[in-house]
Amino acid sequence: MTCEDVREQLLEASSDFGDLAGHLAGCPSCAALAAAIRAEEQQLIRAVEEFSMSTALIDAQWAEAERRVGRLGGAWRAVHTWLLAAAVVAAILVAGLSGGGRGPVQPPVALMPPPPVLELRERAEAFSEVKALAPVAAGTSREEEDVLLENALKAAAASLQALEDQAVAVAKDEGTDPRWVLEARMALAAGYAKMAQVIADFPFPSYLTEAQHEVYEMAIEDRVFVQRSKAAKAYGAAATYAEKHGLDATEAKRQQQTLLEGLR
Repeated sequence: MTCEDVREQLLEASSDFGDLAGHLAGCPSCAALAAAIRAEEQQLIRAVEEFSMSTALIDAQWAEAERRVGRLGGAWRAVHTWLLAAAVVAAILVAGLSGGGRGPVQPPVALMPPPPVLELRERAEAFSEVKALAPVAAGTSREEEDVLLENALKAAAASLQALEDQAVAVAKDEGTDPRWVLEARMALAAGYAKMAQVIADFPFPSYLTEAQHEVYEMAIEDRVFVQRSKAAKAYGAAATYAEKHGLDATEAKRQQQTLLEGLR
């Protein structure tokens, strides 16, 4: 079995990778890739568990929020209606409760995107504009070139980290509406796919020898493969979450399939 065959099966296998054990035991490169994929899979599983909420608790908090708003006059009631979601989440967080919601949550009013979701969209848009470093100018020293490449990669990684942080914040703070959680998951999956493209587009150091260039290219391909497989799994998790909560999973499935086809 070749490394290419193993890489393809790693995307389809469960996290135990039992059928590939023989190859993985004798191939450090594929074993490292399998470990990275397994770690990302476990992280996504933990995220699904962390982001879920008890629908019974949510219903109770909605009823309490509606009762309080109902005491207000007509004008004030209109102003405060959109705050219902925030009131529910605040009550849940203050109580220190978390749990396993197991179905769609349908708020009694149409919600405007809360501030954390708006910030998520800003960070997603900012990351979408990240580009690979342009080829360095002729005459640039090796040291200067290394600094330029390193700083550009660090900036891209920092932008992705900001997107990850905000996606988690949305899922935790606005868990009463699965639409926001799904949006956060989709934005994060798109961010992973974007990061793979950024890495793939980065120029190689101009001072590499032919042999060094080949090794460097293989290392970049490995990083891109891991990042794209991470994006595919994230889209898969988003699709599962959408179906579980009665939301449209079409786009998540389409994006996952596109990535999987590109990895084969």
